[in-house]
Amino acid sequence: MLYNYKEVISLFGNDYNLKKAILAKQIFKIEKGIYSDGENNFTVIEIILKKYKHAFLVKDTALHLIGFIENEPAKIHIGTARNALRIKDDRIQQHFYSNLDVAILSENECDQYSHFLSYENIKIHITENNNEIRLFNLKALFFDLVRNYKDYQKSTLFALLEKFKTCRYFHGLTEWELGDNLQHEKIVSDIEFFDGDLYEKIMDVFSEVRHREFKIEYDL
Repeated sequence: MLYNYKEVISLFGNDYNLKKAILAKQIFKIEKGIYSDGENNFTVIEIILKKYKHAFLVKDTALHLIGFIENEPAKIHIGTARNALRIKDDRIQQHFYSNLDVAILSENECDQYSHFLSYENIKIHITENNNEIRLFNLKALFFDLVRNYKDYQKSTLFALLEKFKTCRYFHGLTEWELGDNLQHEKIVSDIEFFDGDLYEKIMDVFSEVRHREFKIEYDL
């Protein structure tokens, strides 16, 4: 399990005891401010999310983690609020989300109905080593994919949209909701103004999932 400095001090009491524990291999210092109770019971992604507590996995990193992309991206894509500090870490590609300012930093849900990419849409689960993982759920990840459609080759984008179409756990997103948030992010003024092929593909996804019934609630 990973610990930050505050957590590890609460375990050992003070810096002197912490240094003794490190020498005795009761705890391992992984990098500045990050410690672990095992030498190898963590991944780089787990370290990053422990280090940056208001960040979450987005784009290709999140898609890879849930099995939608086979190859792991060269950098870890994380999302933060627009007014978050810029992270200087060569392992990371940081993306800023304008409508997460309130939700991520203070977890205020007063605007939960007008903010699609809100705190409640960030899925949190624990690995076998009790390290926390935070990423978009499928509904929010679909919007993240569409809002950044220019970052993908068309064939790759359509292949990913097809995975959403066939994934039985993807549900609950309406065309109105998607269009409203695309306007909010000033990506397009109307969903119909997308490239024609892309618009047809998105509508194809919606037609497949709109009336689908789910017996299992989605949970990563």
